[in-house]
Amino acid sequence: MDNFLALTLSGTTPRVTQGKGAGFRWRWLSHGLLELTPDAPVDRDRALILSARRSTAR
Repeated sequence: MDNFLALTLSGTTPRVTQGKGAGFRWRWLSHGLLELTPDAPVDRDRALILSARRSTAR
């Protein structure tokens, strides 16, 4: 997923909403919400959540 933050901040939905990277799959769920799923199992202690959202405050 290229430009996840830029797409989220601009309110733009990508043309491609799912794909595969080196060792993981990704899926665009909504603005600021990207699911990354590893190809191989990982320890629960190594989970990572990434989030970005567009601020409405000015």
